[in-house]
Amino acid sequence: MRGQLLVTLTDDNEVGSIAFMDIYINSVIRKKIYSNQTKTYSCPIYVDDVVDLVYSGTSSFTNINLSRTDYTTDDVAGDLGIKETQISLTQTSGITFTATTVSNTYDFTYFVDGFIDSCFPNNNVAFNETVYDSEMQPDGKILCSGTFTQYSGTNVNNICRLNTDGTLDTTFNYTEPTVLNFGIGDMKLLPDGDIIARIQSFRVGKIKSNGDLDTTFNIGNFSSQIPIEEEVIDIQSNGNILFGGSFNTYTSAGQTSTKQAIVSLNPNGTIDTTFNQFGTGFTAGSVRDICIQPDRKILLAGSEFISYNGVALTKCGLIRLNPDGSLDTSFIRNTSTNVIGYEVELLSDGKILFYNSFGGFDGNSSRRLVRLNSDGSLDTTFNSLALSGNTGYLVFDLLVDDLDNTYISGIDLIYSGVSIPSLFRINYNGIKDTTFDNGLGFLGFKGPYDIEFSRGGSLYAVGDFSAYYNSSFVSSNIMKINPDGTPFLC
Repeated sequence: MRGQLLVTLTDDNEVGSIAFMDIYINSVIRKKIYSNQTKTYSCPIYVDDVVDLVYSGTSSFTNINLSRTDYTTDDVAGDLGIKETQISLTQTSGITFTATTVSNTYDFTYFVDGFIDSCFPNNNVAFNETVYDSEMQPDGKILCSGTFTQYSGTNVNNICRLNTDGTLDTTFNYTEPTVLNFGIGDMKLLPDGDIIARIQSFRVGKIKSNGDLDTTFNIGNFSSQIPIEEEVIDIQSNGNILFGGSFNTYTSAGQTSTKQAIVSLNPNGTIDTTFNQFGTGFTAGSVRDICIQPDRKILLAGSEFISYNGVALTKCGLIRLNPDGSLDTSFIRNTSTNVIGYEVELLSDGKILFYNSFGGFDGNSSRRLVRLNSDGSLDTTFNSLALSGNTGYLVFDLLVDDLDNTYISGIDLIYSGVSIPSLFRINYNGIKDTTFDNGLGFLGFKGPYDIEFSRGGSLYAVGDFSAYYNSSFVSSNIMKINPDGTPFLC
């Protein structure tokens, strides 16, 4: 969601004394260009940044051309994801600055796929209880789930959809299937707009895009409740649904799976009996995060992994399965024992980020956040000893952007000996990005449980908090944040 603004000055007709042009990004000067310097200049820009070119002096410049270079993970035609787009200002032939001492300002807005972030009134939105998960729709609307029963004074039932401007989408209406009210935890958006969700901590259901419960989907039941904050759902390429947790059995449509901690469902909610059909699965364990790779292999992070299909795991905290559910024995497993794995994410080059709260990696208990090579071996070029924490600290979510920067949210975090206020960003090699301005972080209660990118490149954070950055930016359990960490302002 970030690119480079390139300004090229073609000044063959320059006359007079030295002139200068200032490049402002969101009203802050970033570059001062003098007419006798190199003629191409660049500035980093983010989604929805407003750029002003302000000229002063007695010289004339013709054909001042702007282009935008976008960095993505798309490698179409071998371009390594680097794409350059010419940006016209007000004249297709370029802009001519006449000899004058009066400043001239030309604005444009940088955006992605034609989508510009809408106003989101952070100080005027509120959930009355915790938000545990969020999902971004292709149209920019945001789904939120949790234990809340109100949004900004309007009654809602544990899941709701917000418009891009922060108002409640009243076309989405969900009603609890029973009188029980345990909330909605992890959810996943399907390509057709429907939602697979963990309802009431121990049931699995499907919610239609209008909020109605899909009665054609076979609602299943876990043998025990799953902590509502855990991310335990992912969708396979064939449409099947993977669920993880701490359960011993799962029952749906008269079938019962006795394989612990992981189950695969068909798109209609029935149990996929072909998944690991010849194996015994876990003897014990709790799956806390699932990540499906592009090759369909399945990364499972969790705790109490004693063995899988008869292979000893020594509670290593992270394993990989083949697409059919069998253990991928080619994946090099962590040599540390008694590890609790919480988060696992993929980077664009196939490397793996793994966060654990205890145990560490390969005999070093200080390696809480590590980067692994695609075969599971430790990538020693990553700054894996920098993240630590106070007693009870926890990372709630990892979010990787198009440049393989990682946003980390949690509580009581310490990076390289310095206390971090609940949200920060590191680069590809694990170095803290000092340009990310998070102020005092999230204030009150526990902090952000989930972070997502908006269509326009900003961040949405949901969780259990009362303010962000400082006490002036009040927002109960949801906040929109600029890519640089500052609160999003209308």
